[in-house]
Amino acid sequence: MLTGFEIYSVKGFVEFEPLFQFLQDVSGGPPVPISFLHSDHALMGGTSNGKLNIWDIYSRKKQPLALDGSRKITRFASNTSISSDREEPDLPPLTAPSTSRTPAFLPTALAIFLLLAALGIHLLRISNSSSPLSLRLRLPWRSEPAGTELVLSPALKTAIEELVISTVHAERIARRGLPDYALRANGGRVAVKLTSGHSRDNDPSVAIDDDVHAGKCWKIDTLPSQLGIRLSRMIHPTHVTVEHLPAEIAVDMDRAPKNVMLWGAVDGAHNKELFAALMAAQPPAQKRAPTIVRGQLWAPLATFIYDIHADNPIQTFPISQPFVDTRLAFGVVAVEVLDNWGGDSTFNMEDVVGNIGFETDG
Repeated sequence: MLTGFEIYSVKGFVEFEPLFQFLQDVSGGPPVPISFLHSDHALMGGTSNGKLNIWDIYSRKKQPLALDGSRKITRFASNTSISSDREEPDLPPLTAPSTSRTPAFLPTALAIFLLLAALGIHLLRISNSSSPLSLRLRLPWRSEPAGTELVLSPALKTAIEELVISTVHAERIARRGLPDYALRANGGRVAVKLTSGHSRDNDPSVAIDDDVHAGKCWKIDTLPSQLGIRLSRMIHPTHVTVEHLPAEIAVDMDRAPKNVMLWGAVDGAHNKELFAALMAAQPPAQKRAPTIVRGQLWAPLATFIYDIHADNPIQTFPISQPFVDTRLAFGVVAVEVLDNWGGDSTFNMEDVVGNIGFETDG
């Protein structure tokens, strides 16, 4: 039975009818994959029992050759050809494929480094001049009076924003090893009755979209405010990840959230028993409830500060250990933003829980 073969043809592709008839005769079964090469005549080579058998498809003459370890390939011309048998030169030895791979984070890190380096050069140039602090550049083909500079065009600013966004998006994907149960694409939904300030023109669902860019935000008029999220499934949360626009492209970082609380709605008889036992054993320092209660029993899962001065805009915070140890399950959570970093009462939730991602231990 043939285990493999190649077709050589001086005219291009071998005629199909004699080829398949020949295969039926010599192999007794369906043909194996064919590779078409160009040579002096239509020949077929098949490997069988450690020998290389060569057939001229039309004359059906066979000439077996023993295979050796040199990896030589011999092509044969028919007796009607003006060429003679010739031997191919030795091929280089086979080498094992390299197992080293470039770490996935290197392209992302390089993009971030180049972007920051470019911004640093511009800022350094500006700091040595008497002009106001703003991002500017000079056009090399225009001579301008000393002290005058051109402000970055809107198109260039947009390009920089898109570069930062794509870099952050790639970093987010590289860092995320567990599913995001709040993400709308994964089945998460906004719990409207547990959410502050929503309308058709001010959709809070953008806060759980996997798309971060300036101008796409959920506007909040008062603080504290709350975002209710119905997770894609019941989970035992261990960590929560919060994301905001990077400082390089955010319009006003003073409006970014600062003190944040994460609440979990305790539902089901078993969960309520576990929660009651936990509260009896470890009563909270102060009794309070989220901004919007709606008759639910709420567990204070985490309290944290989102740091706008941190290097990474994607920040992860642990769930309070007693709730992790008790293994309470939650399907609805509420993110309560208590205050921001000093901005006015109008607060742009620019993907602030942009991907409030929940890690779970099962």
